[in-house]
Parts: sequence; structure tokens; C-alpha cells
Amino acid sequence: MMAEAQQRKERSLVKAVAHSVPCHVSLPCIESEAECCLRTKVEVVQRAWALYIVLAKAFEMEEGPLNELIEDLGARSWLSPKELEFIEPRRGAFVSNQDEILGEQRTRFSWRYESLSVILWSLGFIHELSFPDAQCDVEVIEELFSNNDPADFEAKANLRTPGEILDEADLIYRYHWATTQARLEGKESPAGLDSGIVYERHYALNWLIGYQDQPWDAVTTDT
Repeated sequence: MMAEAQQRKERSLVKAVAHSVPCHVSLPCIESEAECCLRTKVEVVQRAWALYIVLAKAFEMEEGPLNELIEDLGARSWLSPKELEFIEPRRGAFVSNQDEILGEQRTRFSWRYESLSVILWSLGFIHELSFPDAQCDVEVIEELFSNNDPADFEAKANLRTPGEILDEADLIYRYHWATTQARLEGKESPAGLDSGIVYERHYALNWLIGYQDQPWDAVTTDT
């Protein structure tokens, strides 16, 4: 088990060097295949639709069509508590800066396209994850959801192997360390890495491998 994880780490370090990303060799290995608790296909499919719903809200889909989408999918239970709070704010609660809070939420949740791209990659809808220096192709994602109803979507989904997902989780862990270290030193992210994209990918990948058995809202991205 340790040999497998060590080999994965070494492959990640080779990729990092090829992209001129500094990675400290003392950083530990992540979980092995035997140690990780990979999410099921059903869980991952539901998370994909939950993120799509959240993004629809973030990009200002009107309340009526949004509620209809949730009802048609039967997706309310797929949303995390924080996502539900964003989509269904407390009725009648007076908050003086409600518009400001909603604006901040929209900005924060709009980044979830990057997490969603990882989820879609894990289901085989996206061929590969590119170097995280540029935003994902939103149009491709939108077409994927608009051209497939939930039944077709699940039928076409093919969850990648634990090894494939762990390979990406290990690599993004090291990239996240590099961007965090650069920030702490007051430097720009190395090799053009986008720290926001790196974070969202790390978040999604840690959820996929069941890192510390954390639910979606509580996922940590330790470096």
C-alpha cells in the first residue's frame, strides 16, 4: 500500500517539475487505494447535478425555473445545507445587508464550475484535466447538462478508477502546496497556476476520495 502511494507521489513530482512547479519532496503521500473511500457513482452523479443547480442560482436563474428544475430532478436532498441556504434563504428574515451577502454568495458559488469540471471528469464526461492555469470551458459543461436528461446522464456516466482519481488528488495537493507557499511568501503563484482553480479542484478531489470522511460543506484542503 505504501509502495503504491509512494509511486504516485513520485509520478506527481515528475509532472510538477515538467511544469516548473516547485514541490517540497518532504510532503507526505496521500491515501492509497486501500485506504480511500471513493464516492459511489450515484453520489457523484447527484453531486454533479447539485453543483449545476447552485451555479444556475449563482448566475441568476429566476426563482420559478430554478425551483421547477429542483422539483423535476427530485434534487433537494442532493444539495448540501450551505447550498440550500443559498438557494432558499430564510423567508421574512430581515438582514440589512442582504443584497451584499447574496452578491458575495454568488461570487463564491460561481467558482464551483471548477469543482464541477472535476466531478464531470471523474464521471468520464471530460477527457482530461488540463494544467490549472485557465478556467474550464463553461460552454461544454452547459451543453452536457442541456443535452442530457438525468436518466441519460447517469447511464452515460462511467466513474473512473480509484487509481485515476487518486493520481489527480495527489498532484493537485502538491500544486496547492505550491500556490499556498507562494502566497505566504508574498509571491505570485508559480508556473501561472491559478490559486482559485487549484483550490476548487483540490476541494472536489478530496470529496471524491472521501478525505477524512468529510461531507461536501466540510471538505478541507490541507497542504
